[in-house]
Amino acid sequence: MPRKSNNILFQYAPKCEDCNVCEEIIPSGDLEVIYGDHIHFNCFFGFYDVLCDKRHLLIAAEEYMDEKLKPKTSVSLEDIDFPGGFNLKISDNDVTKIREHLSLVDGRFNTFVYLNK
Repeated sequence: MPRKSNNILFQYAPKCEDCNVCEEIIPSGDLEVIYGDHIHFNCFFGFYDVLCDKRHLLIAAEEYMDEKLKPKTSVSLEDIDFPGGFNLKISDNDVTKIREHLSLVDGRFNTFVYLNK
């Protein structure tokens, strides 16, 4: 099995895609997870147990320059904990929804594990 990136991106689906878990369509504009493939938000948390450092949990954002002056289009949950003026592409309510699903207590996860249920 090919190794997946440790990064998990949360965004609104820019176009209709098939969910890699349930194989149903993810409508354009619905909250989706990119973890190698496109996955419904609820399918992702129903299929994977996720434990990881907040720096690997990414939220889609308007393009900005990082500290190395490289363009970025996502920001980590760790970075949005600090004021930085990021223009996120998802609502504050959906960021809260993500945090609730991840149960980030003090953000102290130090390994990445995914398990098929």
